[in-house]
Amino acid sequence: MENREAWLAKLSILYVEDEPVVRENISQFLNRRFRHLHVAENGKEGLNLYKAKKPHIVMTDIKMPIMDGLEMTRQIRAINPDAQIIVTTAHSETDLLIKAIDVGVSQFVIKPLTRQKIFAAIGRVLHTIVLQERDNYKNRLMQKILDTQDNLLVVIGDKGITAANESALRFFGYRTVKDMTEDTMAIRSAVREEDGYFVPSNDTWYKDVHGACKIILHDQHSRQDKVFVLRVNHFPQGENHYILSFTDMTDIEEHNRELERLTTTDPVTGICNRARLSQILEKESHMARRYKTKLALVMFSVDYRDDMDISLGRENSDEVLAELSTLVSKSIRGFDTVGRWGDEEFIILAPNSDINVIQNLAHRLRDSINKHRFPFVEHITCSFGIAELSSEDDSNTLIRKASEAMRCAMEHGVGTIVNATTMEVVNSSIETLKEQEVVLKTFDLIKTRNEPVTLHNLYRGLSIKESARIHHTSERDVELILSPKQFVAMFFEKKGYIESSYFTKPVLAHLKSYHKDERRVTLRSFSLEDNPATQRQYVRVQVPDRVRVKLSYENKQLNEKVFDLSLQALAFFTSSTAWLREGMDVKLSINLSLPGADDHSENFQTTGRIYRVEGEAKVSKVVVKFVTDNPGRELLREYIAQRQLEIVREMNSALM
Repeated sequence: MENREAWLAKLSILYVEDEPVVRENISQFLNRRFRHLHVAENGKEGLNLYKAKKPHIVMTDIKMPIMDGLEMTRQIRAINPDAQIIVTTAHSETDLLIKAIDVGVSQFVIKPLTRQKIFAAIGRVLHTIVLQERDNYKNRLMQKILDTQDNLLVVIGDKGITAANESALRFFGYRTVKDMTEDTMAIRSAVREEDGYFVPSNDTWYKDVHGACKIILHDQHSRQDKVFVLRVNHFPQGENHYILSFTDMTDIEEHNRELERLTTTDPVTGICNRARLSQILEKESHMARRYKTKLALVMFSVDYRDDMDISLGRENSDEVLAELSTLVSKSIRGFDTVGRWGDEEFIILAPNSDINVIQNLAHRLRDSINKHRFPFVEHITCSFGIAELSSEDDSNTLIRKASEAMRCAMEHGVGTIVNATTMEVVNSSIETLKEQEVVLKTFDLIKTRNEPVTLHNLYRGLSIKESARIHHTSERDVELILSPKQFVAMFFEKKGYIESSYFTKPVLAHLKSYHKDERRVTLRSFSLEDNPATQRQYVRVQVPDRVRVKLSYENKQLNEKVFDLSLQALAFFTSSTAWLREGMDVKLSINLSLPGADDHSENFQTTGRIYRVEGEAKVSKVVVKFVTDNPGRELLREYIAQRQLEIVREMNSALM
């Protein structure tokens, strides 16, 4: 062997001999060649030295007191099966040699001992040691290479896991490879089940993986579920072995999900957009035709959406749509899908539903929308078209039928539902029909007697109450001739309250159409309701974006635009309502930019009490009442008066 002396100088040896003279002579020979020499007089002492020093080679006599060399060899083999042991003996009996082989002796040296015999035996075990060291070095080098990889690498065979890198041990929660090999469920117990991802089904699941697949594993280190791409490579090494490579794709998967969300979700409302709705509709219509099941949909639109954009601004108008989407999403069934089809159109897909089911759904939605208080506008209405998939329909014709029904509903008046099959209006209750019928007959009676009615409306929060003349009545609507101011108010607000001694309550009417030159409006969708404007005990005006309020409570603050303002209270909309409570006393700092004086503003501080917090969605309305000794009362009075004059000028400009 090349450079034997150099190898011996790196190794340690344990020499066990009970005869002092022999032990002394051989020890001197060994001490000159080995790096460390450990000497013992019997097997028990030698065993203790082996446990403490872990020498590379053991050379021992057989016949010794207390513990013989063969028993010591047996116990050393139990500690280290790869230990290199040389036995020196004066006996050559076959039974003794067989027993020595059975306990794992590596080499024999027959006495009398000579340096040549000892050196030859050491040379033979040295060859084995060198091969072992080289194998160990290769294994350590391979482990080092594996540990430098970010991927989780696991080697598994028919007898279980045989190797893993540090990344895998840390991820699966093991300190050593041995700990991991002893757990037969080390990988399977970390797998999370989810549609579209690989899930092991048996003990040899890795043989079922071909190419690459996605798998979800639970990280024992970070306590999070992560997405990996799993690749399995097979190689023969005595028995079947497989290299499992797990590449972390969590960030890419989350990025892809975010991209999918952005491409399939409407940015304003957070529900499905038209592209995603088209995919779902195509799939559901195909399934309905194939399996002979029902499919229906509702298409609805916010009445007067364009005017809402003009009066509120696009940002505030979008908040109303977001609130509407939240309300509708909570009102539909779990397997229904709601999405935004156009700028003002929404669609609800209802699998396994016929026209009767979807009609009931539309009625419930209409009632929920009518009762709900929306930000900035308080109340809105929607027009509905309902349609059911027939054997001749595809997804395109179903959409076209629902769209035509919705347009027909919009022509009939606000809050109307039209069935696409008959193109007729469907009503939610007999009571509604009766109330409409009574109101229309009363209008006909008033016209016959040529008596005026009073129309009460609001324009920018300013109360407009004037008489009006009934021009024409029909089975569904009423035409009124209005004063110039009332016409402008009705044009912008789209609704008003009609009062007459013939009615027990004011009649809420909605605008259907108008004739500008004659100041004639057509009203429909009537209901007997109390007029909230008549219950107001103070003058309130809607203000443009010129008034701001800073609300403070302890170390918390809000800075918002004021929407409604009066001598007694102000109102604003905000998305930061977590810490606001009704009855809370707060400090207010109000900034007023006076109308017609953009470069001039007034500030005052006062205190108030939160009177009402309305809404559970993204934006809520907050009403704050001022204290009775408000120091800014006269300033507010002046501002409101100027604001009222400004509203009148706006009306005159609109009339012109």
